[in-house]
Amino acid sequence: MAAYLKIYKNLPHAHRVCRLYKLAYRNTESFYGHDRAEFFFQRALLRNRFDEAAEEKDMVKANQALEDGENELWRNQHPQPIVFLDSPGGIKFQRVEDYPDESVLDTWHEEERAAFPDFFKRREARLKEHLTYIKEVLKEYDEKDEKLKLDWPEIYKEFEYVNHPKKRHIDEHVKGLLKNP
Repeated sequence: MAAYLKIYKNLPHAHRVCRLYKLAYRNTESFYGHDRAEFFFQRALLRNRFDEAAEEKDMVKANQALEDGENELWRNQHPQPIVFLDSPGGIKFQRVEDYPDESVLDTWHEEERAAFPDFFKRREARLKEHLTYIKEVLKEYDEKDEKLKLDWPEIYKEFEYVNHPKKRHIDEHVKGLLKNP
């Protein structure tokens, strides 16, 4: 039996069946994923096999069918299965870099800021550049918004909530930056 299936031995029968179905589905996708029509057909056959086995009332036979299914999956696994990038075995697995939140620097006391005058001087200059950029973006956004109001006034009234949350978020962000320079 597959080593990765042995850890499922302590799970309830229903959970083991669900995991087997998912692994078999992904295995089928690895074999037939390039040909969608064939994959859909094989997927339907796989689902039919599981539906037929679901009607089994005798738990001894159901457990035997589950064991046989796990062994069949182990024997017929794809040599190079599809692995998602963020999944174990994927090239981006556990590659999360946590960058510190820069807003913490706004809470520094003036004495702490005095220890790094060049850094905070550059940072304030960058914040001012960022604020001017945001104002330009908001100006373009408002122009497009006004044009939309003129072109489709009845549609704009219906979907006004779609357009304004982003602007409101940006306005609050700009106000927050102006409070804490």
